[in-house]
Amino acid sequence: MAAALPDWMILERFVFYRDIAAFPDNDAAPFRADGTSSHDGSFSVALRIRDPPGISRLYLQWPSGPKGALRAFSIIAFNKYLCWVNYGGGGILFLSTSLLCFAKKKPPIFYLQLPILDRCLHYRSPALNETNHGVSVTRGSMGYEELRFIDIVRKDGNLIGPLGSGDMEGFTITCHALRITKSGAMEWDMLFFITCYELWTANPSLPHAPLKHPVVSMSDPNVVHFLMSEHLPQIIDKNFQSS
Repeated sequence: MAAALPDWMILERFVFYRDIAAFPDNDAAPFRADGTSSHDGSFSVALRIRDPPGISRLYLQWPSGPKGALRAFSIIAFNKYLCWVNYGGGGILFLSTSLLCFAKKKPPIFYLQLPILDRCLHYRSPALNETNHGVSVTRGSMGYEELRFIDIVRKDGNLIGPLGSGDMEGFTITCHALRITKSGAMEWDMLFFITCYELWTANPSLPHAPLKHPVVSMSDPNVVHFLMSEHLPQIIDKNFQSS
């Protein structure tokens, strides 16, 4: 009997190109499809699924297409909106998918800035900003979908690489939830602010290394997943209780 599918997954942010010899087989990636591009080139895709915090991957076999890893756009479905997350610009573009709005032929589009703590640092390296930021959809306290934003700020001012030393060692993690007011306006509400020193004190075995690519669990809003460098033997799951 086939294994049960997870309720949700963490999907790798890149689409991985593979030639015929390296393309995963049915056992490694059982969900597959074949198609034809607009230029009449045949291609195949395969999805490897892992239970969170394992990372699922989408593979592409496209003999006439581009080589290497292809960047996937950050597009999130939330409530009645389709959201384009721009970590480089530091904001989210919301498009209402309500049938009533589409009936008017001009569905509302609006922009909301992300609550980034160190915006000067953010603009220095736009291409790397999603390393330390993450927008996720999760189950809120009332059972409704909730949008959350995790922001990691390093003391050394870097976005990647080992942590600094001395006074430049360390980082902070901030979590915000998107609130919709009675008037329909949207605003960010800070849920928690925690330092790496609090994490290291609560978890003495936790390596003193940067956390990256935060993802809030879709099934438990109090759980945030992080990645660490590949040479470290673990993926960190941190349970943050928030009121």
